[in-house]
Amino acid sequence: MRQKYIENGLIKELSASAEEIKKVLSKLPKNNRDTIHTGELESLAILVREHNLIFCSCDATAIRTLPILGLSDRGISVEKLLKLSGFTQSSLKERHTEEYFKNNLAIGQQEKTYYFSRNGS
Repeated sequence: MRQKYIENGLIKELSASAEEIKKVLSKLPKNNRDTIHTGELESLAILVREHNLIFCSCDATAIRTLPILGLSDRGISVEKLLKLSGFTQSSLKERHTEEYFKNNLAIGQQEKTYYFSRNGS
């Protein structure tokens, strides 16, 4: 699979350095640091670095982290991505919907406001 897509140049593989990941972690409230998965964390570190990318996820913690990093406008739901790509899907799971994505962005914004009001940042 790797040879078919990455080694042949069809997909560009990106990775984040330990320092980039550490920098993202330092900006997160403890709850986010404790619950975000390593793959999403690395993806968010890459998103911070690569300004031309959009982040698609159905992971609640990852979505809620976007506002904390000031990246709300760089995230997209699976449903919206499919629509923009010309695909329609009537039987999406809840976590793939635009509503789920927006609800988690809103929760992340509330968490950001609370976190920064308590920490003075």
